[in-house]
Amino acid sequence: MHKVWLIIQREYITRVRKRSFLVLTLLTPLGMAAIILLPLLLYNLDMETQRILVKDDSGYFGHLKDTTGIYFGFEDPALTRDSLESVYEDLGYTAFLYIPNVKPGDPTGLELMAPRQVSMVTKYYVESALESSIERINLERLGLDKQELKVRPDIELETGITGKGRMRRAGSAFAATVVGYFMGFAIYVVLLIYGTMVMRGVMEEKSSRIVEVIITSVKPFQLMLGKILGIGAVGLTQFSVWMVLGALVQGLLGLVFAEELHQFRMISQQDGLETGREMERMAKAYSSFGDLPVLRLFAVFSFYFLGGYLLYSALFAAVGSLTNDDGGDGQLYVFPVTLPIILSIILMIFVIQHPNSRLAFWASIIPLSSPIVMPARMPFIGVLNWEVALSMGLLVLGFIASTALAARVYRTGILLYGKKILPGEVWRWLWHR
Repeated sequence: MHKVWLIIQREYITRVRKRSFLVLTLLTPLGMAAIILLPLLLYNLDMETQRILVKDDSGYFGHLKDTTGIYFGFEDPALTRDSLESVYEDLGYTAFLYIPNVKPGDPTGLELMAPRQVSMVTKYYVESALESSIERINLERLGLDKQELKVRPDIELETGITGKGRMRRAGSAFAATVVGYFMGFAIYVVLLIYGTMVMRGVMEEKSSRIVEVIITSVKPFQLMLGKILGIGAVGLTQFSVWMVLGALVQGLLGLVFAEELHQFRMISQQDGLETGREMERMAKAYSSFGDLPVLRLFAVFSFYFLGGYLLYSALFAAVGSLTNDDGGDGQLYVFPVTLPIILSIILMIFVIQHPNSRLAFWASIIPLSSPIVMPARMPFIGVLNWEVALSMGLLVLGFIASTALAARVYRTGILLYGKKILPGEVWRWLWHR
């Protein structure tokens, strides 16, 4: 065990000291912060302002609602269309909107002209403003009030958990879906990135033949286990730093850009992107995250994070040992290892939509898919404790089995050079004691 611990220390310290590790660990939270701030920064930039001159021959559009960046103006109605079209730029307008003598029931022939092609956003907003005005006119003609006329009201269901032998409690499909996607996708990324890291570490040692020196002091199984645990510790360190820095960055952004964020919300509301009711729904949806069993979800995520990594990293280490000097032979075996991971993320999408289906149950039980599927299913309150216990137990057994089989391949393949390794040979190694 002492030798395994030395290998773990070597793998951990060697990788943590690399400049690439430090850069990636520190820049990832900053990159996420930049993505969050990008819409805010774009709104604070000197955005293009559209001032549109309106010529209304119908008399129905005496006022059009302005928005941030798009403003409507009206000149003397006695001026003709041709005269306004020739001087609207001199008057400080960027576009000219002509409305002929239309009927509210058949508004055709409207034109929006500018020295340069207007954007789709401008076109759509002008159309929306005109449609809102016509809607108001038609409702007034019919003697109807838009606030009282609710032909199709908005219905929002309150979801919860109850039933025979169950305590009634609040639940949120929105929070469960978001958290499920996040946990499943995070483990998917971990399996691919750090599993590949294990494989490449084995490939580098084999190609440089340094493994021939190391193998004189430790057994192949100890070398493989030490490499897996060492790189796994690197992954845990990186994830822990990301979580701490992410929380600090989020708090810092909330303090530094509090006023800008408030203005951004006000701008969005003015632009019609979110109505007051939609803002209320969003606030309620985000508050529903507090109803989730955070500690249980964190414990489940941590277990499947480690279990999934240990299971697949053993397989990736075996694949790395099958690679020769040219680095191409082992690629034949990469696909069978990555295929279950890819299928698991596809299954996860279905499971989140149908968390209580038979496919969801079996996908969260089978060790090859449970590291991704079960964490995605857990936020949907109702997963029975025996299902979780069975899934965890099978994952532990799966890790033991995959490590034992991978070690049989690793101990032979790591010292085999200059020969193409065929699948039949690998199959014999798996069952040879």
